[in-house]
Amino acid sequence: MIFSVKRYMGIIAAMLLLNSTAYGMQIISPVEGETNFIEISKKDLNVIKTSFSGAKAISSSRSLDVKVEGKNIFVKYTGSIAEPQELIITDTSGSIYPLVLKPAGIPAETIVLRTRDDAYDALDWERSHGYTRSIKELIKNMYIEVPPRGYTVDNLTEDATEWNEVTKTLKKRYAGALLSGEVYILKARAPVTLDEKEFYKENTLAVSIEKHALEANETTKLYIVKRRAGKK
Repeated sequence: MIFSVKRYMGIIAAMLLLNSTAYGMQIISPVEGETNFIEISKKDLNVIKTSFSGAKAISSSRSLDVKVEGKNIFVKYTGSIAEPQELIITDTSGSIYPLVLKPAGIPAETIVLRTRDDAYDALDWERSHGYTRSIKELIKNMYIEVPPRGYTVDNLTEDATEWNEVTKTLKKRYAGALLSGEVYILKARAPVTLDEKEFYKENTLAVSIEKHALEANETTKLYIVKRRAGKK
């Protein structure tokens, strides 16, 4: 089913699809004192994003290289054998969140730790709009670069190119309670006409392209809304 959303300037053509398969980013809702088991890349740099001011990360493992920058925790597995590793995250209030990191043969992972308050705000925003409208509103919010209430935003530069005719770079990822959104920059290597249908996959709920016809070296933005991993 295809629907249109009025943008700040122009029209967004969006396609609704109803599927639900997991994708790369992990969103965890930790409970203080309870251990969460999380897969990380055993070869690439991983990042754990928190909403904690003064976040700290503590581990006795010699196989983890851990660095904290603001609210983000960067983790690199340095062991030769993929074995579970313990990591404890704390905040300024003294709350403790134990994690067991399981190195696996996967690309770099982004793990978002969303507290109950964060998750509740995002869920409240989604439910207040209803299912279809929340998808449309998420596309609009991504267009004006204002995250919905309770959503977290990752600023990225990840190559996701799939075809020879167009390069595809992931620039932003929005994480909510039931929904997530991604913003890509598409750049044409030759004149090309784009179609939303070409970009949806099994876990996609909506796709929107700002400009469909591109000349060589011209760019446009691609907006994708997905159902959060594990949510139906």
